[in-house]
This record gives sequence, structure tokens and C-alpha cells, in this order.
Amino acid sequence: MDIQLNNVSYTYDANTAQPIHALASTTLTIQSGTFNAIIGPTGSGKSTLIKLINALLIPDTGTIRIGRKTYTHHTPPSTIKELRKLVGTVIQFPEMQLFGQTVEEDIIFGPMNYGVSKDVAQEIAQEKLQLVGLDNSYLTVSPFDLSGGEQRRVAIAGILALEPEILILDEPTIGLDPKGQKALLDLFKQLNQTLGVTIILISHQMEQVAQYAEQVFVIEAGRLLITGSPQEVFTWDNFASQTGLKPPAVMEIARDVADTFAWPIDNLPLTVTELADMIAKHMKGGSDER
Repeated sequence: MDIQLNNVSYTYDANTAQPIHALASTTLTIQSGTFNAIIGPTGSGKSTLIKLINALLIPDTGTIRIGRKTYTHHTPPSTIKELRKLVGTVIQFPEMQLFGQTVEEDIIFGPMNYGVSKDVAQEIAQEKLQLVGLDNSYLTVSPFDLSGGEQRRVAIAGILALEPEILILDEPTIGLDPKGQKALLDLFKQLNQTLGVTIILISHQMEQVAQYAEQVFVIEAGRLLITGSPQEVFTWDNFASQTGLKPPAVMEIARDVADTFAWPIDNLPLTVTELADMIAKHMKGGSDER
């Protein structure tokens, strides 16, 4: 299901002497089944935007449409609860939300809270646990006896148990080593490709954005600056000056290599794999045709 924001604004402390205009007249579309990234400097409005998408905040003005469901400032709370079920959110350190005496207790809580019977919820728990790469022997284990990486997977299984069609990832790899980061992002990519889950990644690591995202939305000072593919966004002339962010380091390495050997480059590589391909082609006497 597509996500559409039409002229959406949100202000914190709106009725005080010092209102904070977090998002202003934002219009964008996130297509169903795609892997997206939202980037921008700290305080740019990214967190406000995702809280609006998962209905933790209600827009002051404008309309948010998720699939066939639309909500505005006047939408009743009963409708908002159903919208929240469509959108799952993986927060920073999601394992901090674990509370059950067993892994199964944690995972079945969400479905049962929405009226699913315990038997069905237990079946869902087994399915989602396997989906995140853990076998059913974990079901009877206390989540607090697991490693940090395992706890994070259990927490994600609990989110997936609600079978959201949209998954928001708010810096999901923070605190993990590079191997753990890759494993987790590969899992989300698999969910996107095999189940068609729409992914929205919030990250300050531009290398992650370059490798996994199909579409990038750049937010600054509460406004949408630019939307496009990673190649379009990171090669935008004003990217660094407008956002204060640095493009993937691979781009700078590629420029240095190309300058050193006087290689023509049509599109700068954004990932290590693309850089290796570029070097291999030129070393073999070919041209960079990408």
C-alpha cells in the first residue's frame, strides 16, 4: 500500500510562546513494496515524519493516506488504532522493549492485544521467530538470557507478529558491529523482497542508504529538499552544503582513483562492490558504462 502525505505540517507546543515547527507543508509519496530511506541532519524533522506515518502524531494540517485509509487532524482515535497496526516500527535498541518471562510471551502479546486467540498467536510466534533466523527452541527461553543480537531479533519478531505492511526502521543497527549490521539489514531486505513489506529506513550511515535504498527522501529544517535514487541524491551538487551530511566515502575514493588514472566515469560508484567493478573494468581496458 502506498503512503501519501499531502501538505502535511506539524508543530510542537503549538499553543505556547515558543512553538517548534517540526514539519512544514510536506508532500511525498512512498510506493508500496519499496525500500526507502529518509535522511537529514539531527533535528531536521525525520522523527516527526515517521511518527506521523505510524500515527503516533496527528498532523496539524494536511492529509495522510496509507493504502485506502486516510487520516487528518479530525480522525477519530478508533481509526488511528487500526492504522497503527499497518505500520510497525523498529526503534533504536528495540530489545529495551522486551518484558516477557519467555520469548513466546513477548511475541504473542501484540497479536493477542488485537484480538487474536492464544493458539493462533503461538503459531504466529513460531513463524516470525523462524523468519528472523531463530529456531523454536528460543520460545521457552527468557529473552534476558539471550545475546544482544538475539534480543534484537526477538523484538523484531514481536513487531512482525502484527503482520505490518509497512516497517519503519529508526537507526535499527545502532550498537551492532559491522557484521551484525549487515545481517540485520539483509533480513529487512529479505522481508521487502519476499513478503513485499514496504521499508522506511532512518539512518545517519550513508553507506547503508546507498547499499539498500531504492528511493531517498532528504529532509532539512522540516522541509523535503530532494527525492530520488541514491545516485541522484548523493551526486546532487548541493547535497553536502544543504544537509551537512557526507555522501558515502566510496564516492570520494572513486574520484581519487579516477583522477589518478585519468579514468572517465559516467556514474560514481556508491558501494564497495560498485567500486571494485569500476576498477576491474578499467584494469581490463574496458570503459565504465554504468
